[in-house]
Amino acid sequence: MGRSMSRDEAIMEGLQARLAERIAKGDNCGPFIAAIADGDGNIVAEAANSVVASGQSHCHAEVNAIALAERKLGTWDLSGRGLTLYASSEPCMMCLGAILWCGIERVAYGTPTPSVERITGFDEGIKPAWREEFAKRGIEVVGPLLEDVGEKVLEDYVRRGGITYQGRRH
Repeated sequence: MGRSMSRDEAIMEGLQARLAERIAKGDNCGPFIAAIADGDGNIVAEAANSVVASGQSHCHAEVNAIALAERKLGTWDLSGRGLTLYASSEPCMMCLGAILWCGIERVAYGTPTPSVERITGFDEGIKPAWREEFAKRGIEVVGPLLEDVGEKVLEDYVRRGGITYQGRRH
């Protein structure tokens, strides 16, 4: 008899499933997706990475989900609402900054950085002690969640020839 799934795991499982569907349809979504949920687990906003589609390097899934939540809620300050940002993979350096400044109080993530980098080759950036820095600011971090599920989704993206972008100067 297996253990029951937590709310965080259930939301993450749904997020990874929707990401897998997008990948199967040929969506060059990074391959990342994020959602913001309220304290009852209701999704307020969900967005995939749209860097390739938009031609804009800042359009990561977390940033897109934050922007959508802010538009829906009519505010640039998401604090005091008990919101959790769910990210299919551990947020990169840029997304950590966006999360820090938007007022999100909780972050739950799937695939950890070492797996993302190993599978996709994407450089997640320098993130020294980010969990501790978030804790100092009252932002709870949960993860990695369902790591094996997320790794399979990333592997499928790479196997299908999805674009892994990285702005670099050599």
